Amino acid sequence: MTTKVRYICALVAGLFLFVLFAPLPVQAASGPLEWASVDKPGLEGNIVVTPSEVSEIAVGDDGVIYAIDREYSKVYRSLNAGVSWEDMTSYLVDAGAELAASKVAVAPDGSGIVAMVTNDGTKIYLSTDSGVEWTDTSVPSLTGTIQAIAISNQYTEAGESVREIAIATAVWGDNASTGQLWILQLGRLWASWQNQDLAVDPGHVGAEVSALAYSLSYRNDRTILVMASTGEDVAPVYRDKTWLCLGERDVSDGTTSWNNLTGYPVEIVSAGDASEVSLIHSSLALPSDYSSEETSSRQLFVSYNREPDIGDDVYWLDDVTVRRMNADGGNVINISGISYHGTVTSGKLLAGDANPVAGSLTVRVRRTSNPFAQSPTWYLSSVPPTGPGNAKVNWSPDGEIAYCGTSQSPGGALDESAFSASLDGDKWRQMGLMDTTIKLADVAPAPDSESLFITTYSSSGPEGIWRTVGYPLGRHWQRLLALDTAMDAVILRLSANYSDDSTIYAAEAGGNLMAVSYNRGNTWRWCRAPGPVIDMVVSDEETVYVALPDGYISKPIDHGWMWQDLVDTGLPDINMLAIAGDGTILVGGRNGDVAYSGDGGDTFIRIPEDIGNGDVQVVADANYRENNIIYAATNTTDEGIWRWVIGVSTEWEQIDKSITELEEEQRIGGLVVGLEGTLYALNLEPATRTSGGASRSLNPAALDYMDVEFDLVNDALPLGATFDPSILFLHILPYLKLSGDAGQNELWAIDTANQTIYRFQDTLCKVGPSLSAPEDETILPVDSCYCDYVNNLFLHWLELSETKTYEADIYLDAEGTQSVWSGSSDDAAIMAVGDTTLAELTSGTTYYWRVRSVEPIKSPWSDIQSFTPSLGAAPVGISPSSGATDVPIRPAFTWDSVAKATSYEFILSEDSEFADVVVSKLGDDALPATAWGCDRELDYSTIYFWKVRGISATSSSEWVTGVFTTEPAPSSAPSSPVSVSPSHSPESVPSIASHLSCIAIGIGVALVAALLILILRTRR
Repeated sequence: MTTKVRYICALVAGLFLFVLFAPLPVQAASGPLEWASVDKPGLEGNIVVTPSEVSEIAVGDDGVIYAIDREYSKVYRSLNAGVSWEDMTSYLVDAGAELAASKVAVAPDGSGIVAMVTNDGTKIYLSTDSGVEWTDTSVPSLTGTIQAIAISNQYTEAGESVREIAIATAVWGDNASTGQLWILQLGRLWASWQNQDLAVDPGHVGAEVSALAYSLSYRNDRTILVMASTGEDVAPVYRDKTWLCLGERDVSDGTTSWNNLTGYPVEIVSAGDASEVSLIHSSLALPSDYSSEETSSRQLFVSYNREPDIGDDVYWLDDVTVRRMNADGGNVINISGISYHGTVTSGKLLAGDANPVAGSLTVRVRRTSNPFAQSPTWYLSSVPPTGPGNAKVNWSPDGEIAYCGTSQSPGGALDESAFSASLDGDKWRQMGLMDTTIKLADVAPAPDSESLFITTYSSSGPEGIWRTVGYPLGRHWQRLLALDTAMDAVILRLSANYSDDSTIYAAEAGGNLMAVSYNRGNTWRWCRAPGPVIDMVVSDEETVYVALPDGYISKPIDHGWMWQDLVDTGLPDINMLAIAGDGTILVGGRNGDVAYSGDGGDTFIRIPEDIGNGDVQVVADANYRENNIIYAATNTTDEGIWRWVIGVSTEWEQIDKSITELEEEQRIGGLVVGLEGTLYALNLEPATRTSGGASRSLNPAALDYMDVEFDLVNDALPLGATFDPSILFLHILPYLKLSGDAGQNELWAIDTANQTIYRFQDTLCKVGPSLSAPEDETILPVDSCYCDYVNNLFLHWLELSETKTYEADIYLDAEGTQSVWSGSSDDAAIMAVGDTTLAELTSGTTYYWRVRSVEPIKSPWSDIQSFTPSLGAAPVGISPSSGATDVPIRPAFTWDSVAKATSYEFILSEDSEFADVVVSKLGDDALPATAWGCDRELDYSTIYFWKVRGISATSSSEWVTGVFTTEPAPSSAPSSPVSVSPSHSPESVPSIASHLSCIAIGIGVALVAALLILILRTRR
C-alpha cells in the first residue's frame, strides 16, 4: 500500500445525509429466485470517477450543486444534494465552450441560473435551466484572465427584472495593477458587458482581483465587494498591498463608484502583486444580513492565500477594522476557501485548507462557531474530507449541510479527490466524484434488507465502509468511514441484536485497528483489538468476541478501550466465529475442528471428533435453544455438510451426501440459517450449471438425516462466478450473509473473481402453497360402478410466485409418511383421480394431501388437509316407499344396509327442506340398525318427508329421501236411542233355514269327490 490516511484513536462521527434528500424514483427490482448483481459504488451517479479532481463547487438551493474538474475538463451537476452526479460536459461543449472551466457561480435566489468561466478564463457561458442549455455571453476583450465570478439577486429597475453577473480579472507577477471588473445586467434591453473601472488608487484604474461578491441585500444597498491587489504602478500609499474595495452600483446606467465610504478601501495585507508573485487566491464570506448602509452591518470574512506566503490566513472585517483570525494559531496557513452561514452577530464559519494533512490523502476543514470573538476558537475536522488538498467549502443556503470539494493541480489519478458533505463541518462523508479504486472486501446487510454495508480496499488509498439505502439497494452509495489499514482488508459485523441496538463493528483483518458504530454507521468510534483480528462476532452493543491467533478469543470490558484476558478455545487456530440463539459462541477451526462456549466465552469445549480437514464454517440451527443442533463444513473438496447435537451426539452426521456423491468438487465458504430454519451453504468453487452458487435445505434438522433434501441455488449466476474470500483474506471467513423479512430470505455474497455484489432472493423458503380444493375434511362422492372408489378428483391450490413445477402428494396418515399417490404439475391444479392418473381412493377411508414447489427450487410443504370418499350410494329399499299413502300414524321405517356404514342418520320432517324437523337421529343419536319404528304418533292425513344415510367414523353415504302421507282419521256412523220395555224380553235372532244347510253340505261333498278323481287320474 502507498500513502494512506492516518487517523488517531478519537471519537469519529459521521452523518447519513441521504435521508435529507429528495425521495428516489422507484426502479424495478431484480427477479427473485436467481442471483442478481447489485450496483457497487461508482457504477451509477458518478460516485467514483477516476481520474477526477473537484476543483470548484457552487451550491444553489433545492439541493442543486455544480462542480468543476479543471484538471480533466469535466463539469458535473447534482440535483439531489450530492447523492448522485450527472456529467454535463457535453452540454457546454455542444454550446461552443472550450474546456476546462475554471470558475462557476450560481444565483443565490435561483439555482437554475448558473455561469461558467471557460476558454482559458476569457469567456462566460450562462444557463438558465440548471445547466442543460448554455449561451455565450459575448465577453469583450479583457486585460488578464477571469479570476472571480459572482451573480446577484434579482432586482427591479425601470420596470425590468434584472440580475447581474460580475467577473474580475488579474495578471499575476507583473508588478502592475491592470485587472478589471466587468458587469452584465441580465434582463436589460440590449444588455452588454460594461467595464466598471475598478480603482484602489483613485488616480489609477485597475487592480488584480482575486475575489468578488454581491451583498445579499443587493436589492437595497446595491453593493459589490472586491478583493484587489496592487503592484508598483499606483501611489505609494496603495502600492503592493491587498485591499477590500466597496463598490456602489448605479444600476440605471450600469456604472460603479468605488470606495466612497470612509476608510475604504480597507487594507487587508501588506502584500500584493509583486514581481515574484505567482498567485493570490482569496475568498469572501458575507453574513445573510450584510448591508453597506449601516456601519454595524458591514461585517464580513475574507481568506488570503499568496504565493509566496505573506500573511496567509482568515480575516474578520468589522467595517474598516481588520482582525486576523489565526486559523492555525497564528501560523501562516494556506486557505483554499471559506464559507459562512449566519448573521452579522452570530454564525458558523468554515475554512478549507489548501494543503493536505502531511503523509495522507486527507485535507483539514477548520471551523469556528464564535467568529466574532477577539480570539475565535477553531476546531479541526475529526473526520476530514479525503483528497490531496484544495478544500473548497460551501454551506447550503439553509445552513443545514456543509459541502467540500478537494483536488490538486496538476491532477493525479487515485488521489482520493472527492465531493464530501457534513452536517456540522466536523465529520465529513465522501459523497461522489471520488478519485479512488473500489475493490470489494466484505458485505453486511441489515437484517430487514433495508440497507446494505460493504467494505472496500485500495492499494493506493484508504479502505472504506459504504452504505446504500432506498429502493433499489445499490443505486446510491455513501462512504461512511475511511480506515488506514496495513492489510488492505476490512471485515464488517453487525450485532446479533442489530434491529434494536444498531451496532456495527469494523476491523482490519490481520491487524488491530477497529471501529464501532452504535447508530447504523452514522457515527464511529475507534478502538484497538488486543491482537491481530482473525474474525469477530457481535452479540450486542456491549459485547463483541474477537478471534486472535493461536486459538484465543477476547472480548472488551469497556467498548473496546480495555479487553479481558485471552481465553483459549482449545483449537490450534481459528478460522471463524458464530453465535447461536441462546448466546452460545461457536468456533470453527482451520483443521476440521469445532469448539463452543455456553458461558459467554469464559470457557470453551472442543468437540472430540473433527469433520475432516480445512477451514471450518459452523452455524447453529434456528431452533438451537430446543434441539442443540449445529452444522459444520469445510473448504475441502466434497467433504460435505455435517451436523452435531451438543450434549447428545457421539459422531457427526453428514446430511448432504446427495450433493457430495455428485463429485462436483463442492467446497463450502459460508453457512447461514434463516429464522424459519432454512440452511444455506455458500460454495467456493467457480459456478457452473451444476456447481457453485449455494446449496439450500429446508429441513436440515430432519430426524433422519437421510430425509434431508437439498437444492442447488445458482440460477442466473454467470459461469465462473466465484465466492472465494481467500483472494483477499488469509483464510475462509464467513462469506455468505443473510437478511430478509416475513416473505423471503435474501442471500448476499461477493463474486471475488468479477468484483460484483450478488443477491439471491429466496421467496420460496418461508411458506408453501395455500390449498383451496377440496376443502379440509371434505367428504367426496364415489361411484358405486367403480367398486366404491373416487373416480374423479382435482386438487387445487393458490399459485406460488415464480414456481414452475409443483409436487402434490396424498397420504394415509396426517404426518405424511404413508404416501398412496404423488404427481407433478406446471399449474396450480392436478387431476389426482381420472384419466391416466388413478389413485385408488376407496370409500370410507380418510386421506391427507399437501403440495409444494419443486422447480426452480423447493418450497415448504403446504399445510396438510384431509378428505374422505363417501360410503357409496344412498341406501335403497326404503319403506315407506316414496309416495306411499295411508301410512299408519306410527309407521315403521326400513332401508337396505350400506357397505362400511356403522350406523344410520335419520331425519323426519313436515317440509321438503327439512326445516320443520319432527324426528332427528344424528351423530351420537344415529340408529344402529336398518329399521326404526316411530316412537310417536304422527298427524292424520299429513304429508311427511324423511331421509336416511349410512355413516362411519370418517365418512357418510348420500342421503336417500322419501315422502308419504299418513292415513286419514277413522270415521264412526251415528246411532238412534232404543227404548226397552221392562215387561218384554228382547227379540231372538233368526236362525239359518235347515234346507239351506243341507244344500251347502251336499255341494261340499261333491267338490271333495271331484278332487279325489282328479288326483287319481293324474298319477296314471
